[in-house]
Amino acid sequence: MKLARACCILIILGSSGMAAYAQTSVDPKVVVNNLVTDPTCLSDPSAICYTGDGSLSEPLVEDYQNLMSFIYEPADTTAHLNSLYLAFTSGTVPPLTLLTCGSDIWANCSGVFPTPTGFDAMFLFSAPGFLTFDQGATVSLEPFISETPEPTSVLLFGTGLIAIFSAAKRRLGALQTLI
Repeated sequence: MKLARACCILIILGSSGMAAYAQTSVDPKVVVNNLVTDPTCLSDPSAICYTGDGSLSEPLVEDYQNLMSFIYEPADTTAHLNSLYLAFTSGTVPPLTLLTCGSDIWANCSGVFPTPTGFDAMFLFSAPGFLTFDQGATVSLEPFISETPEPTSVLLFGTGLIAIFSAAKRRLGALQTLI
C-alpha cells in the first residue's frame, strides 16, 4: 500500500511539473508591426536604422534578449521594402525554443531552414505588404499559449479529481464505521 501511495505522489508531482512547464510562455511568436508614430533615424536614437534591401544577404539582425524597433532608411528614398529577413544573433535564443511569426505589415511569414551560420533563428516576412522610406516597425515577442489544454494539464486535473474523490471516500467510509 505504501508503494502505491508513493507512486501516486510521484505521478502527481511529475504531471504538475510537466503542466507548469507546458503553460509557461517559452515558445513565443515573433511579431513585426507598424510603429504608431513614424520617427526618423535622427529623432529616435533607440531605433535601428535599417538600410538593407531585405534580402537574405542583408537581414535585419536583432538580439533576442534586447529587441528594438527599426526604421527603414535606404539610400534610394523611393524604394519599398517588399520582404524582410529577420535574424536573431547566435547564442541569444534559449535552447529548444520553438518560435512562430506574424506581422500586420506583411501577409506571409515563415521560418528559414536551415538557419544560416551565425544566427539562432531567421524568418522571412514577405509580400503582399511593404515599408517605404522612413517608416518604422516594432519587433516584439508575444507569448504563445495554446487555447486547448495540453495532455499533461488534463492529466494533472484528472489526478487531482481522483485524489479528492478517494480522500472523500475514505472519510465517508471512516464515518460509517463509527456509526
